[in-house]
Amino acid sequence: MNKTTKKIDLDDDAPQPNVYYSISSRSRVSNEYHVYILGSIKEPEHYAELIGTLMQMDESDIVFIHLNSPGGSYYCCLQIQNAIRMCQATTVAIIQGQCASAASAIALCCDEIEVMPLAEVLVHNA
Repeated sequence: MNKTTKKIDLDDDAPQPNVYYSISSRSRVSNEYHVYILGSIKEPEHYAELIGTLMQMDESDIVFIHLNSPGGSYYCCLQIQNAIRMCQATTVAIIQGQCASAASAIALCCDEIEVMPLAEVLVHNA
């Protein structure tokens, strides 16, 4: 199996200071993407590349959205939720730490949710 790595906009796969998310993928039969949403969810312009990438995926792709966020911008959350719902790839939320408010709303849009043993989730009542 030939493994290659594609990176979008970052020098390495580890999240960087002042970077609100990162995307990486490994080619296999389908593409596997890892998205990191860490810290407060900022304004929508910070997530344009993430949303564009979600819109370009197809049914054979899988995207893992790693979350550790207290929440943040409601309107940005709506935009990310819409992109996840329109994404043709299988989406998996992996809650790795705090996942509150807007972050939990993003997780709930995914096809699958994995919660790490020491993670916390907060969902507001409707």
